[in-house]
Amino acid sequence: MAASSKAVRMLLRRTSAGVVVSYGRRPSLRACLRKAGAYPDTYAADVVQGAYEWYVVEVVDLKREYRLYYKPEYPTIYAFLYRKFGFNKADIRALKTDLDSDRYVGLATASVRYGGGLKGYISYDGRDGLAARLLGASWEEVG
Repeated sequence: MAASSKAVRMLLRRTSAGVVVSYGRRPSLRACLRKAGAYPDTYAADVVQGAYEWYVVEVVDLKREYRLYYKPEYPTIYAFLYRKFGFNKADIRALKTDLDSDRYVGLATASVRYGGGLKGYISYDGRDGLAARLLGASWEEVG
């Protein structure tokens, strides 16, 4: 049972390029609603759905983007992240385990605005602990 919960475990990490989301198996909206204790057609469900859209749906699949479009241009995914997205080297080192595994790794672009700040009603003072809790995710600071 521990192996399957580890596979689903979603992580949110703030990096120099924005919030990176990683997981072994994509969580469903229904599972996130259940974890948050939110009932359909309620304000709470709307908030959870907003977090889900920002951190699960509206993300750039970094591995796929590299593989399909940029592999000929950049010798490694690390060079791609550094040069194309502006990740700093410490962030790339912190993400290396996920990048080298079969885990999904995505950049949550909908929650990021110019300058790296976060916007919206589910973040508070630039922190996304609430969003992580709503999604049943863990929050990790990088660097």
